[in-house]
Amino acid sequence: MAFSPIGDNVAFGYGDCRVRLWDVSTGECRSILIGHTTGIASIAYSAQGDILISEDKNKVVRVWEVESGACRHILQGDQGAVLSPKGNQVAFYDRQSGREVELWDIETEACVRRLSGHKGGTNSVAYSPGGDQIVSGGMDKEARLWDVETGECRQTMIGHTGGVRKVLFSPKGDYIASASDDNTVRLWNVGSGSSRQISKLHGGGVMDLKYSPKQPGCLLQC
Repeated sequence: MAFSPIGDNVAFGYGDCRVRLWDVSTGECRSILIGHTTGIASIAYSAQGDILISEDKNKVVRVWEVESGACRHILQGDQGAVLSPKGNQVAFYDRQSGREVELWDIETEACVRRLSGHKGGTNSVAYSPGGDQIVSGGMDKEARLWDVETGECRQTMIGHTGGVRKVLFSPKGDYIASASDDNTVRLWNVGSGSSRQISKLHGGGVMDLKYSPKQPGCLLQC
């Protein structure tokens, strides 16, 4: 499930291999996106809300134009896919054994860059609000900050004692939050790579993080 950036539509992926877009105010199905051959694993909108990507269980990603419902591109990558804010690039990552993050250009449907550095599976990837940086978190207990244009690793954030399950940028892009199997959430300064704050509130590993859309400074953990 994914809400559009302004919250007027919500997209659901179903076991019947279809993606349905629903109007939040009326509850009506706005369109049905058909093309996948297996169940839908994940969905994401671009920052502008005009592009939607859906990934199925065969690791096939379809890029849809929201207004028309047309499938513009088809990509084949690893089992995790993240759409860039501008909707022009997809980052693929492998939660099981993949040590690289692959950046694919949507228009050419080709891999343009590989980000290598993690020493185990990559659990989470997120673009910065401007789309010029990527953060990745892996089972090697590290979070890494990458330059999208050059593929250079700008920062390696070390401090967790368990695998990093989730990473994301703050709404302003000045901090990175990371959630780990060590039961903590850390906030990292993007410029220095230093850990600013450590929160240990859970009896088990922290699996997910979200910033509140109405209170950008509020970080939700689960």
